[in-house]
Amino acid sequence: MKRLYGFPFVRLCVQMFLFPMIFCTAAEPGSHDFIPGHFAAAGLQTGPFDFTDRFDVSRNAEIVSNTVQLTGLSEAAAVSISGGLYSVNDGPFTSAQGFAGNQDRITLRLTAASDYGQVSTCRLNIGEFSTRFSVRTEDDPGEGWARVPGILNRISAPEFPVRDFTVTDFGAVGDGKTDCTSAFREAISVCHQSGGGRVVVPEGVYLTGAVHLESEVNLFISEKGRIKFSQNPSDYLPVVFTRFEGTECYNYSPFIYAFEKENIAVTGQGTLDGQGDNEHWWPWKSAGDADVSRLRRQAEDGVPVDARVYGEGHFLRPNMIQFYRCKNILIDSVTVINGPMWHIHPVLTDNITISHITVEGHGPNNDGCNPESCRDVLISDCYFNTGDDCIAVKSGRNADGRRINVATENVVIRNCTMKDGH
Repeated sequence: MKRLYGFPFVRLCVQMFLFPMIFCTAAEPGSHDFIPGHFAAAGLQTGPFDFTDRFDVSRNAEIVSNTVQLTGLSEAAAVSISGGLYSVNDGPFTSAQGFAGNQDRITLRLTAASDYGQVSTCRLNIGEFSTRFSVRTEDDPGEGWARVPGILNRISAPEFPVRDFTVTDFGAVGDGKTDCTSAFREAISVCHQSGGGRVVVPEGVYLTGAVHLESEVNLFISEKGRIKFSQNPSDYLPVVFTRFEGTECYNYSPFIYAFEKENIAVTGQGTLDGQGDNEHWWPWKSAGDADVSRLRRQAEDGVPVDARVYGEGHFLRPNMIQFYRCKNILIDSVTVINGPMWHIHPVLTDNITISHITVEGHGPNNDGCNPESCRDVLISDCYFNTGDDCIAVKSGRNADGRRINVATENVVIRNCTMKDGH
C-alpha cells in the first residue's frame, strides 16, 4: 500500500498558515463510513482505496490541520467538506488539478471560523461515500512573546537507536578521490532497514554525489571527517521533486535530500563541503537566467509541476541540504560550506531543530538557512558567514506560493551570530 509519512492514501495533514490554527480530533473507532476498495462505485478508477486519520502522538492523538489531502485519485469525483466551522475549496477535481502539485494528490483548503475553542463535527465527502471527524479551534494562545513557550514545547529533536553503520564498512574510502556514492547509499539503506541508527562518516575525506536520507537515519560526520560533494552535475541525477527559489519543479537533487521522511538528522563535528566556487556551480547564477525565467513563467501560467522538468541541459542550481515534506528534523554541530546556492532549505517540514552549526559560503545566493512553508522551527546557537541572507523565512513565490498556500509559522531564532550576509 502506498504511504505518505507512513500513513495510507487519505490523510489529514499539518498546515498552520491560518489564524487561529485548527485542531482535528479523530472520530470514535468505527465511525468512518468509508469502505476500502469500494471507490470504483463512486467513479474512481483507483483500485483499493483507504481512509485513515493522521495522529500526532506528541499532541495526544490530535491532528493539527487545515487541509485534507486525497491520494490515488485518477478520475474526477465530487469532493467536499460539509458541516462544522469551515468553508472549503471543493470539487469536482481531477488529480491534475490538485493544489499540492502532484498528479496523485488533491488538497482541499479549509478556512477556519475566527472564534477560539469552538467544537463541531465535519463530514468529508468523496462521491457517494463520506466520513465524520470532530474539529475544534485552539484556545487563545495569547499574543507575541507569550506564544514562545508553547512553540518550544512542541519542538523536540528526534532520537535514534544506538546502532552505528560506518560507511567504510560499505566500501567508502576516505582519500578524497574515490567515489563513495554507492557506499553511502548502501549504508543508509541498511541502517533504515535495520530500524535506524547512525550512519557514521569517520576521519577522512569522502567524495560523493547526492546523499538521500531515509527515515530513522542520523548521518553523523566525525570531527575529522569531511564529505566532499562532487562537482559533476550528473552525480545529482536523476532529477527529484524540489523547489527552486519558491517554485516547485523537478531538478538536480540537492546534495543531501529527503522526501516524505520522518526522524532524520545530520550531526557531528565534521564538515560538509559543497565545493562551490567560481568555476563550479556558482557561474550558473548567470548561465541559468533563462531557466529561472522559464520556470517562473511556467508557474504563473499554471503549467503542472510534472511538466516543469529541468536537470541535465539546464542551469538551475540545487540546494545543498533539503528536506521536503518531512517531519522531525535535527541538524546539529556540523560545518556546512560553499554550497551551490542555499545551504539549508527545509520545505513543508515540521518540527525542525537546527543548532550549533557553522555555515560559510560567499557565492551568489549562498543563503545560510531558509525554512520555507515549515512549522515549529528552532534555529539556535548557529554561526552564519554567507554571501546572501543568513536566515530567510519563506513561503513560496508568487503564483506557486499562492497555489500551495502554506506559510512558515512558529519559528524561534536565538543566540545566532550573523558575521556576514544580508
